[in-house]
Amino acid sequence: MKKKIVFICVMVMLAFQVSTYAQGQNPLLKRLRGTDGNSVLVLMYHRLSDKANEINDFCIQPAEFEKDIKLLSQKGYTFCTATELAELKKDGQKDKKLAAITFDDGYLSDYLYALPILKKYNAKATFFIFGGAIGKHDYMNEKQLYELAQSPNAEIGNHSYEIHNKSIAQVKNMYLSGDNDRLIVNDFIKNKTLLEGITQKKITALSYPNGVYNGNVDAMLRGLGIKATFSTEERLEKIPVSNRVIGRFNRGAKVNISDYLAD
Repeated sequence: MKKKIVFICVMVMLAFQVSTYAQGQNPLLKRLRGTDGNSVLVLMYHRLSDKANEINDFCIQPAEFEKDIKLLSQKGYTFCTATELAELKKDGQKDKKLAAITFDDGYLSDYLYALPILKKYNAKATFFIFGGAIGKHDYMNEKQLYELAQSPNAEIGNHSYEIHNKSIAQVKNMYLSGDNDRLIVNDFIKNKTLLEGITQKKITALSYPNGVYNGNVDAMLRGLGIKATFSTEERLEKIPVSNRVIGRFNRGAKVNISDYLAD
C-alpha cells in the first residue's frame, strides 16, 4: 500500500512539473525574472536560418533574433560587448538592465542576418570565431569577417583554431590532466593572431568550445591580454564579472526569450 501511495505521489509531482514546463514556467527561468541593477543577461546564439528543417537548439530564424533584439530594446536593456561587460564596475550600474549578445562559431548568417538587425536597433554583439572554419561552406570568409569587425555594432572574439574540431569527450580529456594546458593556450594564441591579422582589431574576449575549460588555462589566457572568457554554463551574472568565466543562456528554438527578461 505504501509503495502504491509513493508511486502516485511521484506521478503527481512529475505531471505538475511537465505541466509547468509546458506553460513556459520553467522554475530555473522563473527565478531569473526581475533582475536587479547589478545583473546582466548574457545570451548565446549560434546560427540563423530561414530554412525550417535547420531550426534546432543551436539555430533559430532571423525573424526570431530580430524579435529578441526588439523586445530587449523595448524593455530598456542596454547592450554591451563582451569586453565592455568585463570592464563594467558595480558602481554606476544600479537600475540599469544590461544584455550581452554573443554568437559562437562564425557562421555566414552572422554577416548576412545578425549584423543588419543589430544595426537596425543600434544594438551590439560579440562574435566568437572558430578560425579553422573561416572561408568554409556556411562560414564567413575573410572579407566578410573584416567588414563585420569594422562595424561599431560588433566585436570579434576568439573561439579556438582547431579545438572546436574535436568532440566534447576529446575536449574534456584535453583539459583533465593539465598536461595539455600549453597546447590549448597555443591554439587560442594561433587563432588570436589569425583574427587580428584579418580584422585589424585587438582580440580581448574568447569563448571556450563546448564550454569546457580549467582554471589554469583561463589564468594563462588572461595573462596574455584576454579580458573576458565565456562558458556555456547557464546562470544570471552579477557585475563585476572580471576575473571569472562568464555564463550564458543558450537561445535555441525551444526557448521563449521573454522567460529570461526582467519584468
